[in-house]
Amino acid sequence: MGANDTIPLPGTPGEEDDASLMARAAAGDAEAFATIVHRWRRRIYAFAVRMTCDAVLAEDVTQDAFARAFQARARWRPRARVSTWLYTIAKNAVLDRARRRTERTVSPAAGANTTGLLGRIPDGALTPCSSAQNLELEIAVETALAGLPETYRLPVVLCSMEGMSYAEAAEVAGVNEKTLSSRLARGREMLREALKPHLGEGAR
Repeated sequence: MGANDTIPLPGTPGEEDDASLMARAAAGDAEAFATIVHRWRRRIYAFAVRMTCDAVLAEDVTQDAFARAFQARARWRPRARVSTWLYTIAKNAVLDRARRRTERTVSPAAGANTTGLLGRIPDGALTPCSSAQNLELEIAVETALAGLPETYRLPVVLCSMEGMSYAEAAEVAGVNEKTLSSRLARGREMLREALKPHLGEGAR
């Protein structure tokens, strides 16, 4: 999946049906859980790619996340949004992988497969387009995002690329909204700074 592909939101019917499916899955309905996986797999995979900066590793993280979700399905409660519940599990899977790979630097230059890393640039400063002349810029954005510490990359990915509200992103990140907002602002500023040579005057 390329950087310019739009990742569809889980379709109609929406969140209420996710909750109904999870209620049945929690009660032991494997088919209901399989529907949840089918509905959310692409979104969780895209999140994992953006967080790990490695498309191959992201596939492993996605499988791990849904395996964990399946094991924890009986503990799901209706008060938890299915989307934030899945993203939280995926975030923990990403962090666990990162802890096991602390001796390695995660960056595109280190040979990571960054295909499909991007959705859009934060704050609408720039929208990736399909022409060949923008390949260098796309690579620069991928590199800048990969260079962010996970503390700042997570809110940027959740809010600016996954389209979550501050409340939803804060729940996934496990912090309050004020902390989430601060980290998001810092992450966006770090991206802008890294991309100044490519964004020109609009980067200020």
